[in-house]
Amino acid sequence: MSKFAIRLLTLATYATTLVVVPMVTPAEASSSRYIKKHKKIILSSPGFSYPRAILAAALVKLGRIDEAKIEAARVLALQPSFSIGEFCAVNDPAPEIALPMTEALRAAGLPE
Repeated sequence: MSKFAIRLLTLATYATTLVVVPMVTPAEASSSRYIKKHKKIILSSPGFSYPRAILAAALVKLGRIDEAKIEAARVLALQPSFSIGEFCAVNDPAPEIALPMTEALRAAGLPE
């Protein structure tokens, strides 16, 4: 698993579980078990589009495009006005994350 995908998955977990679930280590994030665990976390906050967008980007980086597109569709169902530009403007990712994040969100099928 790429370092970028691990960062995205860890960030998604953090966003959905600030006080409920402790952060995971990169080693944990690199396992398929972690992705299953992350999906369970998302289910605990099903109306929150932010972690789904990050999961979609992480899945793209893992080469799991079909799954990423499903998550992107869920993002748009939750937040029809979602755009990559607004997502990045609001979250102001670090430069080393902004470009790969934008590319991954685009590849998942989310609108500019």
